[in-house]
Amino acid sequence: MTQTHRPVILAAGRSTRFGGDRPKCLAEVAEKPLLMHSLEALARVGFKAATIVVGNHGAEIRDWLARDRPPLTTSLIWNEDNRRPSIHSFHCAYPELTSGALLIESDLIYDHRIVDALIDHAKPNAVCVTPRRNAKPFYVQTDENGRVERWGYDLTADRELVGIYKLSQDAVEEMMGMEGVEYWDPMLSLKDGLFCRECDFMWNEVDTLDELEDARRDWSA
Repeated sequence: MTQTHRPVILAAGRSTRFGGDRPKCLAEVAEKPLLMHSLEALARVGFKAATIVVGNHGAEIRDWLARDRPPLTTSLIWNEDNRRPSIHSFHCAYPELTSGALLIESDLIYDHRIVDALIDHAKPNAVCVTPRRNAKPFYVQTDENGRVERWGYDLTADRELVGIYKLSQDAVEEMMGMEGVEYWDPMLSLKDGLFCRECDFMWNEVDTLDELEDARRDWSA
């Protein structure tokens, strides 16, 4: 399958809730770093290249890529000011975005079919939601047409957001004009909207050491 959206993996965080001494994306689950799982999932659905935005732990990620050689071509973009809101990391990747983006958080392990479901969604901007899987769920509320209206940790909802987002190039251009917010905030005001693709595939977010153990247990089979 030929893919046009450019995968952008955001890995510039300081990993403070993970101890701060190593990048979360290189934590191992099922004998592989999270980043390798993500890159393998992308390759499996047809992507040939991906961009990784790095910051504090960029040298470690660069060295790991050179040593372990993932199954697709990777380019590193350095976020030199990763204390700014995370939308700045998205802005850093802009020069490599010409036909839309598949924006991916680096602390995920996920079934590759989540990516397939997003790419195949008829709407140009889409996110995947699943029944609750994580200890700290980020819930989603939509209107009757499936357009995302609200999301957050404190909603009364039963659908959890997966940290993977399909964005058209028009949406990318809109977000380039926005500053001072986390990357997910402006998506709710995109002109063409942001729509949900519901599925029930396996995935985990690894934001803390406890969640790392949860993921290791879930993916041990």
